[in-house]
Amino acid sequence: MPELAIYPISDLRIRVEVQDRLRHTPGLDASDIEVKVDHCEVRLGGVVWSDADALRAVAVAVAVDGVKRVKNTLLVQAKRGGMGTGFLAP
Repeated sequence: MPELAIYPISDLRIRVEVQDRLRHTPGLDASDIEVKVDHCEVRLGGVVWSDADALRAVAVAVAVDGVKRVKNTLLVQAKRGGMGTGFLAP
């Protein structure tokens, strides 16, 4: 029986998988998360609404097959009009 060749997972496939998993993670608003992949290294950018959301997004990306590293450049921003938010004092 011939041996199976092992091919690296493409950056495009990784990006699509990370985006799909982020969109379908319960309780995570991933609408403002940007996903870029270069040589199997994922860079998460954009805005999330809490530190917990940022950590969850990183955990989702790390769990995708083929991902070697995740760089988190997400900005945490308070939601406008949400509970416990308001104007931030300078």
